[in-house]
Amino acid sequence: MRSSVPQHCSRVVPAVHQKETISKCPRKKLALSQPAMTSAYAEDEAAIRALIAEQFKSLNWTPGERVDWARFHRGFLLDARLYPARRPAHAQLPVDFTERLRRAREAGVLHSFSERGVGCVVMVVGTVAIALAGCEMTENEDRVTHNVSGFQLVKNPDGWKIAAQAWDVVDDIEEVFSYCEKSYAASVVPHLNLATTVDSSARSVLAEPLDAKAFAPFGDVIDASGVPNGLINAGACRRFHDRARIAVDAAGRIGVSVFASRCHALPITIEMLERHPLASQAFLPMSADPFLVVVAPDRDGEPGAPRAFLTRSGQGVNLLRGTWHGALTPLGGSGLFAVVDRIGPGQNCEERRLAQPFVVVERR
Repeated sequence: MRSSVPQHCSRVVPAVHQKETISKCPRKKLALSQPAMTSAYAEDEAAIRALIAEQFKSLNWTPGERVDWARFHRGFLLDARLYPARRPAHAQLPVDFTERLRRAREAGVLHSFSERGVGCVVMVVGTVAIALAGCEMTENEDRVTHNVSGFQLVKNPDGWKIAAQAWDVVDDIEEVFSYCEKSYAASVVPHLNLATTVDSSARSVLAEPLDAKAFAPFGDVIDASGVPNGLINAGACRRFHDRARIAVDAAGRIGVSVFASRCHALPITIEMLERHPLASQAFLPMSADPFLVVVAPDRDGEPGAPRAFLTRSGQGVNLLRGTWHGALTPLGGSGLFAVVDRIGPGQNCEERRLAQPFVVVERR
């Protein structure tokens, strides 16, 4: 899947041969109404996007860093097949692929490696799915290429798994996925009558980098920026003091909980916002991965114009009391968060289903 250094690690996608006509294939008639499919389809698509995003992240390393090879294997069926670049194509198991990468790393040929996801198109029918996903790959800090992977996936009782993956190198990843997304929306979706995660008619909100000044009307950015307030532990630790405006009503108390969330991927449709009128709520990620924060001002008891923020490693947020916000949306990693909020009696959560959902998209 990964490196074109050495040669046996380079990628190519096998030719796809479409059947003459789908209507010739015997099958049960799918009576799928769009409203009935929306929730289930969106959940499946989000799970597949998260699985692919995790797969791209799983083999990232820097010189001297330990690599968790098993993390890569977990996304695949035990008998899944990968198709590297050499032609004629020969399938290999994920464990064989990672063994080749391990040897290249130990030999010093591939001392660092990283991938960044760029674009993903998913189609789900029942318990089977296909996907095209792109990534920007950097080898040894200075060699950058763009790859497109084709995935076949199946849904087991324990969730979605990759059954097969093949890949190729492309010149312009942005152009490839712009074409793919437009073609998919125009031709595939109408014939299948399936609802996708992203509603093309919905308004778009651009996710902006999380910044303390921009976020101030909604809450606090919790991080170690600026000048520390002092040194502790015999000078071994810098203290960044009082980073959040924690508040709670007299009937409650502050508690610390742990949330374990499913990971998501952008773009994502936001259909509901909520707020907590009795206390603030702080989210501190327990991994270095980014998460999405969607907020909105209050307009006469209803959410106003939404904004979306993307965190970076080392950032958490504290939402002020009464701030409208979206659900917890980690974009990778463990999905574990330490949450500081109110414990006590009373109704501390108001939800609003949006009359006009919106789509959060990433800046390109």
